[in-house]
Amino acid sequence: MSLLDQWSDLKKDYPKHIVFIQCGVFFETYQDDAIFVNEICNLKTYTKKDRRTAGFPLSGLEKFKLQIESLGYVLVVVEEMGWSGKEKLRGISYVTGQPNSMRIVQQLKPKLNSETPKRNARKTKLTVDQVRKIKTEHGVDLVLTQIGHMFNAFEEDAQILEAKIGLKIFNRFGYLTAGFPVISQDLYFEKINSAGLSFATYLQTEVTQQGALRNLGGVYKSANGTSDRILVSKYSAQTFVTQKNLRDLALQHARNGFYVLPLIPHSKKPLISDWPRLATTNPLQINAWWNQNPDANIGIACEVSNLIILDFDTAKGSAVPDGWRKFNVSSGEEVFLEVCKRINVIPPVDTYSVSTPSGGKHLYFFDDSRPIKQGTEVNGWWKVDTRSRGGYIVAAGSRIIDENVEGVKEYVALCSISEIKTFPEWLRDELERKKSDVSPNGLSDENRTSLALSGNPKFSSEFAERVLRERCKLIEATEEGKRNHELVRHSCYVGKIVGTGVLNEDFAKNQLLAAALKSGLERDESIAAISRGVSYGIKNSW
Repeated sequence: MSLLDQWSDLKKDYPKHIVFIQCGVFFETYQDDAIFVNEICNLKTYTKKDRRTAGFPLSGLEKFKLQIESLGYVLVVVEEMGWSGKEKLRGISYVTGQPNSMRIVQQLKPKLNSETPKRNARKTKLTVDQVRKIKTEHGVDLVLTQIGHMFNAFEEDAQILEAKIGLKIFNRFGYLTAGFPVISQDLYFEKINSAGLSFATYLQTEVTQQGALRNLGGVYKSANGTSDRILVSKYSAQTFVTQKNLRDLALQHARNGFYVLPLIPHSKKPLISDWPRLATTNPLQINAWWNQNPDANIGIACEVSNLIILDFDTAKGSAVPDGWRKFNVSSGEEVFLEVCKRINVIPPVDTYSVSTPSGGKHLYFFDDSRPIKQGTEVNGWWKVDTRSRGGYIVAAGSRIIDENVEGVKEYVALCSISEIKTFPEWLRDELERKKSDVSPNGLSDENRTSLALSGNPKFSSEFAERVLRERCKLIEATEEGKRNHELVRHSCYVGKIVGTGVLNEDFAKNQLLAAALKSGLERDESIAAISRGVSYGIKNSW
């Protein structure tokens, strides 16, 4: 049975609920539910086979549950529970108002996986059993198992890494997993040590047709906070050589722990529609993609690769906004350096970086599983974009046609991938500032570095009022049974416009209320629905 069929069956049982189904490392919803969550949660929708789809990573479940339920809606969450021998088995793990659902599914998962495990799940079980034996024998807090070019921790060890150093947890073959690339071992070993944890490494020594062979690598216990480094020199970072074919370059990125996806040749756009789920380090899949499309450019999915990217662009002939002109800047990199200067911090430019064909630069940082704002010129930093969860970046080695010189230019790595640093806390704080923190005259006396955009707002007041009128007409024409649902949906959209400052909130609410009453809704329930929707839209405005 397809995911769409499973979703459709559940909608018959839960017609008023938004149904999310686990598909790998994502929760997805389809058709009308996908369109609706796009409106109320700003989740992007896309067409996948025969269904309209919207979704989010497993780690975002609590966030989106809270958002949806705070608006007065209810949801059903379906998780992968095991393997039947032919297909994945799924079960309801959460229903709004039914707190026992998750406990029931968690009790069933181990039983199902032990009865009918996949081959890889059987191998993972053997590894987990060996890890627990190592922990007992050597008295350490956790064990890091080398799997290819990644260090992984399982079950309770994964939960420790999530709690202590912020690594993301995934459910893989029925086991909780957290990990990091081998090339970043020095960084993460230090983090684990600083958290007061002892650990052992379980290193891959050989790969055979039957699977990987491993031996105990070393035991890391430190009473005084210092210890010898544990090295895995065989798996050092791959060096990028220019003029290699793109398939080899994609494989090198994967060997460095980055999840890659194919992009349209000489373009920045994905070649596959479902790239957040399909991005991979699997060499078989990568070979298949590039054998079929040898000129495909290379993308790196940020979230599963544990990355945050700062993207510095050049002016490209555009005028410098008034708020930045007084600082004599001409590119995103200069804006960023000015920000660092103003708050008296050393610019974190000593991390792995890639030059772009347009003359810009990408700075790579490890994420630590804490989201930041993603988008263009976040908080008004001119020509400074961010890529984080839900985003991807064009990787070193990719090539773009330069129309000015009628030739091809390449994304070039400027240093070793092993030099990637952790995303700075001060920078995270700056990017998390609210619009209310922004000074219209540039940098404030309180060292706030966010600058106001000096350009035009997203909407003119005339256009905003036209959109309001159109939404009100849609509300008036809504058929019975969907009126409250649609009222909140349209109110959310109008609230986003109100949040830009070009539409008066009271005026908008009154117009929405008049439309709701014309549709046949009661006054009190309409006021409550409009208030919820507009408030949510304002909080999530553009």
